[in-house]
Amino acid sequence: MKLKRIALVVLALGALGYTSCKKSSSSNTVDSKTVASQIALNLSQTLYSGFGGFNLSSGLSAPGSFGLDRNALKLKLNKNSHMAVNDFSGDITCGLHVDTTFSASITADGGQATVAGSIGFTFNCTNGTFSGFNMTDNLKVTEATAQVNGTFNVAENLTLAQVNPGVDTSNISLNGTANFAENAKLNGKSAVISFNYTFNNVIIDQVGNLVSGSANFTTTGSGAQGTWNYTGTITFLGNGSAKLVINGVTYTINLQTGTVS
Repeated sequence: MKLKRIALVVLALGALGYTSCKKSSSSNTVDSKTVASQIALNLSQTLYSGFGGFNLSSGLSAPGSFGLDRNALKLKLNKNSHMAVNDFSGDITCGLHVDTTFSASITADGGQATVAGSIGFTFNCTNGTFSGFNMTDNLKVTEATAQVNGTFNVAENLTLAQVNPGVDTSNISLNGTANFAENAKLNGKSAVISFNYTFNNVIIDQVGNLVSGSANFTTTGSGAQGTWNYTGTITFLGNGSAKLVINGVTYTINLQTGTVS
């Protein structure tokens, strides 16, 4: 079940954005290079881990992971309306909105995680043919393990669309916002963190790579390393890398490993 898988992901990830504690005084300001690495890891975890409402690697099939099979929806609509597929012009799921609220929990490896909130999908079409979807979610996750105890919140409003509508091999564009907040204790040390992104025509290839486009971000945090409050921009370069400008300094980041150069 997808909701239980989200809970499992939380148990696996632990404290998502604040994992490399080095300093002991929260009065220190965390340097921009350290925060740049945290942004790289948080972006990867938010977009690819399945912690939120979808996984970029799934492309436009992402709603299927929530049981929103478009062909099944068509059959159900046809059955309820006593009409045949040929009685409709174009895709009858065009504009259809599916919304759900839920709560689920799981216990594994001595830890427990719960997830609750809402997820919604709206199917979009171009010239009567499915070409993408809008996804919104508002999730609250709590986790209790030997290492991590806290609350995580994810709120997303994202639109994925084929760059070339109707072409199965088309790249996909991503626009919208994603917000992550954490209030947790990691090995007894408190961390209060937020990451907020606005994606601007980010282009994704067929295997989920972010090949171009940009994002604006704001991030704040306090914990064992110190505190920070930064804004900046991210330009996606392909091959798992991006250019990140933060506090007037430019870094190249690896979105898989968090390496900063």
